[in-house]
Amino acid sequence: MMPAYERLARWRRPVVFHTGYEEFYGLSLPPETMEEIARLFPTLPVVFAHSLFPRFDDAWRIVERYDNVWLEMTNVFSSFWDRRYVLKEYDTEKRLLLEGIGPHSERIMFGTDHPAGSGTLEEIYQTLDRAGLGESVRERLVGGTAERFVRSFWPDFDSRNAKKA
Repeated sequence: MMPAYERLARWRRPVVFHTGYEEFYGLSLPPETMEEIARLFPTLPVVFAHSLFPRFDDAWRIVERYDNVWLEMTNVFSSFWDRRYVLKEYDTEKRLLLEGIGPHSERIMFGTDHPAGSGTLEEIYQTLDRAGLGESVRERLVGGTAERFVRSFWPDFDSRNAKKA
């Protein structure tokens, strides 16, 4: 895939990796591999869908090191706050998520991986609200960050005109 990443980086076009849930997916995309791609291609906008769940310490570290890395959390909140989707109790990881989400919310999106989210669109937003995030953090997650992300490779993007395009 390296030639594809090189071309995408040259064109400044994003790539989305479905990361995390490694126990479920057989350890196929460890954080070290994701960090290596971000390091090798600094102009490539990279999104880690599911934010390396449950390894949020790694997600925060990579976001802090690489300006081209963004996180996506559609399924993450359901894995903690919707009993239908909780794989197991992750008390430490839940604390790490809540401690880091505010300081990193400028680079976190939510809802952008739907319909892969856990539950209906209405349900995933209700689950997000159960996390008790502040209004400014929630606003970034559900729209502000996604718009900034798109503008990082499409500077003339205007969400008010997106439906017309």
